[in-house]
Amino acid sequence: MSFKKNIKFILNFILKEKKGFYFFLALIVLGNILELIPNLILENLLNNAQLFTNNELTQESFVQILKKLGILALLVFFIEALIWTINTRVYHNLSQKIHIRYKEHMMTNILNLDYETFTEKKSGELSSLVNRGSSSFFNFLNAVRWNTISFFVQTIGAAILLYKLHIFLSISIIIYGIFHSFGNYKLAKIANDQSRVGYRVGDKINGSVIDYLTNIFQIKVLGQENKIKKSYSRKLSFYKTFGEILASKFGNWNFFGVASYGFFAVLIMSFSTILFLQGKILLGGLALTYTLFRTVSFVSNSFVRGLESVMQSSNQIEESVNLLKIEPKVIDIENAKTLKLTSGKIDFKDIHFKYKNKIIFDKFNLTIKPGETVALVGKSGSGKTTLINLLYRLYNLNKGKILIDDQDIKDIKQASLRSSMSLVPQDCMLFDDTIYNNIKFGSEKVTKGQIFNALKKAELNDFISNLSKREKTIVGERGIKLSGGEKQRVSLARAFLSNKKILIFDEPTSALDSETEADIQKAITNLVKDRTSIIIAHRLSTVMHADRIIVLDSGKIVEEGTHKQLLKKKGKYSELWKYQSEGFI
Repeated sequence: MSFKKNIKFILNFILKEKKGFYFFLALIVLGNILELIPNLILENLLNNAQLFTNNELTQESFVQILKKLGILALLVFFIEALIWTINTRVYHNLSQKIHIRYKEHMMTNILNLDYETFTEKKSGELSSLVNRGSSSFFNFLNAVRWNTISFFVQTIGAAILLYKLHIFLSISIIIYGIFHSFGNYKLAKIANDQSRVGYRVGDKINGSVIDYLTNIFQIKVLGQENKIKKSYSRKLSFYKTFGEILASKFGNWNFFGVASYGFFAVLIMSFSTILFLQGKILLGGLALTYTLFRTVSFVSNSFVRGLESVMQSSNQIEESVNLLKIEPKVIDIENAKTLKLTSGKIDFKDIHFKYKNKIIFDKFNLTIKPGETVALVGKSGSGKTTLINLLYRLYNLNKGKILIDDQDIKDIKQASLRSSMSLVPQDCMLFDDTIYNNIKFGSEKVTKGQIFNALKKAELNDFISNLSKREKTIVGERGIKLSGGEKQRVSLARAFLSNKKILIFDEPTSALDSETEADIQKAITNLVKDRTSIIIAHRLSTVMHADRIIVLDSGKIVEEGTHKQLLKKKGKYSELWKYQSEGFI
C-alpha cells in the first residue's frame, strides 16, 4: 500500500463530511491570511517612523497614523482570535464525526470477516489496528490545521507582499518553499518507509499484551510472572534498535531543513540589505523582508512536522486499509433466501472439506432426523467440531451439500441460518455485562417473564437469589466472576430463551464436577425434547441417552448406534467407555 493510496483513503473518509471539512479549510485559509497583515502594519509603522525622523512627516500626522494602525491591529487580532475559536470548535466536531464513522465502518467490516481470519489474527492486534487507524484522522486534520495549509498560504502570501519591493525577493521565497518542501518530502518518505516496519511489529507486541492478560490465571497459578516479564522485555528491545535507525533517518531530515534555511536566509537578507543601502526600500521594507522570511521559515519548519504527522497517519492507517481489503470467502449468494425451518432435519451429503491442505472430510454422509438427538464422539481431531462449524457455514465446503429441511445452506442468508440454531459451547464466553443481558443476547424481542422462565429452566434461580444485584449482577470480562457451572447455566438459559428447533452442544459438561454435570445434564434433557439436537462430547456419560451415537475417526463414521448397541459391538466406542468407566480418562 503506497503513501498516496493511504492518504487518498483518509481523504475519502474525511470528505464524507464534505460541508464541515470545506468550512474547516476556509477558516484555516482566512486565519493564515490575517496572520500576514501584522507584517504590513509593522512595515507601515517603520516607514512612517523613518519619514518622521527625517522630518518628512509632522508629529500630528504621525500620531494619527499610529492611532489608525493601532486600531487596525486590534481589529485584525480580534477577528483572527474569533476565526481560530470557531475553527477549534469545527475541528473537534468534525474529527469526532469522522472518528465515529471510521470505527463503525471498521467494526462492520471486521464482523463481516470470515471466522478463519480470527483464528489467524490476535484480538489485540485487531483492536490495535482499529484504535491506531482512528488516531490517524486526528493527526491528519491537525497537520492540515496547523502545518500544511499555513505553509502554502503564508509562503504564497509572503511572495505577493515582497513582489512590491523586488521580484527577486518574491522569487527567492517561492524557490525556498518549493526546495524546502520537495527535499523534506523525499527525506520524509525514507523515514516513513522505516516507520512502517515499527508499526507492524508494534501491533504484534500489542497482541502479546492481550494474550498475556487473557491468560493471566495460568500465568499466576504457574508462577510464570518473571518469565512473562523477560519475554515482554525481549520483544520491547526491538524499539531500541528501531529508535536508533529512526534517529538517523529523522536526523538527516532535520539537517536538511536547517541547512536550507541558513542558505536562503543569508541570500534573501543580504539582497534586501543592499536594496536598503541603495535607498530602493525603506526601513519598513527591510523589516517586512525579515519578518516575512522568518514567518515562512517558521511555517516551513512547522510544515516538516506536519509532513511527519501526515506520514505517520499513512503508516497508522495502512494495516487497517489492508484489513479492509480482505475479501470474505463465505458470502451470501445473490438473492439468498431466509431459512424456512419446519421439522429440523439435517443432511450432510457427500461433503468434502480440507483445511490448509489437510483433508478433514471426504464423501462424508450423515442424516439427522427431525427431533433426533445425535451424539458425536471420537478422539481429538476426528472432525466433530469441524462438522458443526460447517453446519454453521463458518467455512465453505469444497464439495457436497449440507441441507436443513431440504434447503442447501449455501443458498441461505448466513444471519438467517445461524439465528435458526442455538449453540451451547464448551466454554461459554460471556460479555462484561449483566446476567440478564447475557441471557437476552441473541433474543431481543422477548419479555422479562420469558427471560425469568429461561432462568428457572436452567436452574439459575437459587444462584441468582443469593446475589445482591440478582440478575443485574455484572459477570466480568469473559464471565470471569462466574464458575464453570454457572456460566454453563447462563448458556443453557440463553438456549431455552431462544427456543430454536436445532440445538448444538459442544462439550457442555467437560469441565464440570460430577454433581454439576448431573444438574446440567438434567437441564439438557429437558431442553432437547422435541428438538433436533447434536451433542459433541468426550465425556461419554453425557451422551448415554442420545437416540444415536456417531463415532468419528479421521473424518469418517466408524460406528453408530445407541449406547447399549455400541457396547455390545465391542468396538471403538466400547473401548472408550471402558477407559472412562475404569478411570483411565
